[in-house]
Amino acid sequence: MSNEDGTVSVVCNGEIYNADDLRRELEDKGHRFRSTCDVEVIVHLFEEHGPDLVHRLEGMFSLVVHDVVGRRLFGARDRLGKKPLYYAHSPRRFAFASEPKALLALPDVSRQPRIEQLPSYLAFNCVPGPPTLHRDIEKLPPGTRFEVSSGRGLRRDRFWIPPPTSSPGSPVDVTDAVGDSLERSVRKRTTADVRVGAALSGGVDSGLVVALMSEALGTGVPTFTIGYPGDEANPASDVRHARVVAERFATEHHELILDRDAFGAVLDDLPGMADDPIGAPSQAALAHLARHARAAGVTVLQVGEGSDEAFGGYAHAHRLCQLHERLSGFGRLLPRRFAGMLSRAFASGLAGIAISASPIGSSDGTLLEALRRYAKGELVYWGHGIVFCPPEQERLFGERLPPDDPYDRLRERVAALPGFRRRPFPDQVALVDMLLELPERLLMRLDRATMQHGVEARAPFLDPDVLAAAFRVPPAVRTANPKGVLRAYAGRKLPAAILHREKVGFPTSATVFTAPEVLARMRERALARPFLELTGFAPDRVRELLAACERRPAGFAHAWSLYTLGLWFHHWV
Repeated sequence: MSNEDGTVSVVCNGEIYNADDLRRELEDKGHRFRSTCDVEVIVHLFEEHGPDLVHRLEGMFSLVVHDVVGRRLFGARDRLGKKPLYYAHSPRRFAFASEPKALLALPDVSRQPRIEQLPSYLAFNCVPGPPTLHRDIEKLPPGTRFEVSSGRGLRRDRFWIPPPTSSPGSPVDVTDAVGDSLERSVRKRTTADVRVGAALSGGVDSGLVVALMSEALGTGVPTFTIGYPGDEANPASDVRHARVVAERFATEHHELILDRDAFGAVLDDLPGMADDPIGAPSQAALAHLARHARAAGVTVLQVGEGSDEAFGGYAHAHRLCQLHERLSGFGRLLPRRFAGMLSRAFASGLAGIAISASPIGSSDGTLLEALRRYAKGELVYWGHGIVFCPPEQERLFGERLPPDDPYDRLRERVAALPGFRRRPFPDQVALVDMLLELPERLLMRLDRATMQHGVEARAPFLDPDVLAAAFRVPPAVRTANPKGVLRAYAGRKLPAAILHREKVGFPTSATVFTAPEVLARMRERALARPFLELTGFAPDRVRELLAACERRPAGFAHAWSLYTLGLWFHHWV
């Protein structure tokens, strides 16, 4: 879209929730609009504010503005990275897109891979930006803007940092603030000229979204729940709990049972989403949900992503905060040099002592790893959902282990946040997940799966006002119970069966995801000789991981991660 004389043009992927307010303000200043599209406000905001327009936008976006008079391109990605922006910069051109596959179509964008990024993919089930697995393609980090001009090349700067920890009021005041901000956030995300529904898992997060949507829109909100054969009879399943919420708020409820036959169609979607691979198997289930939402005429879904990061919902992160509270005095008494000696001794198996157990339940959260990181002056916690921890990567690569440390990217991101080390420990833990797990894996998994079928996913828990309210929760309150304040607010809205349900992740079924026909596809991709030669993976170790799926189907995360990487290689390299 362009301004009145065509000197400023914009392309944008996303949704600007405060577009109506901005439009009225800009019209009062004399700007003329030709449409009611939310994107058109960006054109006129750029005329008024230049690159600082990003501070006025509420919503999710990746955008690029062409300024003819200034002979420049300006672009930005929203604060938490809900929408992606990839680019390739060569002597011939600066190209940008929402997906790498669009850039790979250009003759001067190489398909040569960045093999040195494999350790990052294996650790995090994705490649944290700016790099991608393609040599010539980068992605703009969340909360970052860029400018390209003929005289100065490409420049980037971060325009947003997470909200500060502020002095809180009483717990009741904090609960009210969280509830008020979430109600406003859900309401603004119901604005659309199409049907708006919700992904409903039957947990507190999605249950609250549905409750607040029903208050804003009335009964009949379309809700969609993923299940698997047998879930109808399982009292602990998402299907059973989602029914409780759907009945309570009289939604138009859809239960989507993903069996082996339906899963075959989903598998055909996966190669198209693997140009920047995300190894989470739940992406396949999300694609199934998006396909059915689209078929039901629903093209906007509200989702619960972001709640666990903001309100301390991950069990191992919560346990770590509690351990830190109890043992911080001991840490001050333990010299780092002595900790380093201990870690080296334990790593070499001194006196047969093994401390490979993890007190927080995370694969890379072992006592040995904690000692090693403490000795180096690092954070003990490097994120939720690590797949291949360092010892597992050593077994996979053997002698061909690339030298790159996957945690370097996180160190850079932490170092770029002003005052990070001065924040309370629970804030540091939350921000580590917010810097990598959330934008690089969860939100991109969601965006790829939904946009594959033309469905837009909106995340009310990631509204800046909701995040600000979350960081006002006192650290002691945050570490007392997982999502304690959010649950206190949910107690005003949701049935007791939902409030007292134990947290579970997005549902996947080992029976479906490791069915014989699926394992055959996994072997074909992960054991192909060109793939193994490129990656340097030890064939015997890959066979072990695939064989483990047959013996113990529940542990298929590692094999699925390699399968997705194989799809990337075979379809995009």
